[in-house]
Amino acid sequence: VTLLDGITTIGDCTFKSCTNLNEISIPDSVKLIGNSAFEGCGSLKNVIIPKGVETIGDLSFAHCFHLQEVTVKENVTRIGKDAFYSPNLERIDVSPNNSAYKSANGVLYSKDGKILIKYPENKKGAIFDIPDGVERVVDNAFLNCKIEKLYIPASVKFIGASAFSYYHDIRLVADWNVDFSGFEKGWNRNHPVIDVGGNKHLLRGNWF
Repeated sequence: VTLLDGITTIGDCTFKSCTNLNEISIPDSVKLIGNSAFEGCGSLKNVIIPKGVETIGDLSFAHCFHLQEVTVKENVTRIGKDAFYSPNLERIDVSPNNSAYKSANGVLYSKDGKILIKYPENKKGAIFDIPDGVERVVDNAFLNCKIEKLYIPASVKFIGASAFSYYHDIRLVADWNVDFSGFEKGWNRNHPVIDVGGNKHLLRGNWF
């Protein structure tokens, strides 16, 4: 599907659950992609967010089962919650000219690198080191990821709720100097273990 140039908004739920939509060409005139605009479009494989888009709504490309790659151009200033939550997503690439976001090896961060926003669910690699300098890991950041071992540096001050939901075999390894006091509180039925400088501790947060 090729949308007509001149369109400025793709409204909430416009293409939701259009399971036969396998390709979408969005013109530069579009500034807003609404909430759940393409949610459940199971045949989409690659999406390019053009340079005109400024806002990507919540769940806008969520549950697109075959979605593998997303490219975000330079003018996007807001990416909504779980906008790209799709089980086969392998990478997110952001234009180096974007002032709000950046990507590194397919992982989505804030431009200053202090916030880790999205680790693609189907990204290859069993081990991942959160880069030193990241201070916040947002809600659902590693939701359904395939990582087996994750290193948390001392710079991390906050991990959001359900950061590692639906994947309970992940082994978390933290720097000695990680301050857990700022992490999301609360607990549920799971009791995963974290290694801190070689000593094992039960997590005390609703990250799962």
